[in-house]
Amino acid sequence: MAIFTMPKSYDDVKKPIPMPAGIYSFITKETPKLEENKKKDGHNIVLDFVTFGDPDPEMNGRGFRYWIAMPKPGDDDKRTGTGQTFTDFKMSRIQKIVEALGGRVEGMNVDLPDTVQCKFNVIQTINENTQDIENQLEGDPLPL
Repeated sequence: MAIFTMPKSYDDVKKPIPMPAGIYSFITKETPKLEENKKKDGHNIVLDFVTFGDPDPEMNGRGFRYWIAMPKPGDDDKRTGTGQTFTDFKMSRIQKIVEALGGRVEGMNVDLPDTVQCKFNVIQTINENTQDIENQLEGDPLPL
């Protein structure tokens, strides 16, 4: 058996400290990108954010990922409870989010800046597997 020595005892390892629920400032740590969704039947605009500007330095640099669902084949055939096609619903939501993030929508194009700043509501949730308290983004981004 191979034995490896760690820098401290596992008895001294602390659990992550969740952020208190509230509204925090965020900045992207890389350019927004398009990625295939989990079901492999469409794509999402993906933004990787970190917190910044909080008076408590331990709250800065916390990473969060935010997905914006793109319209996919078949969305024109489905309708929301308000009668809108899923394509139109998703495109309306994308426009609202993009404009809140300082981007713009023109024709069929969505233009997001390389660096995005905004605010999000952060909530605390319980991880069902570990029972640890974790943070999640709630709702859509708010202008900074």
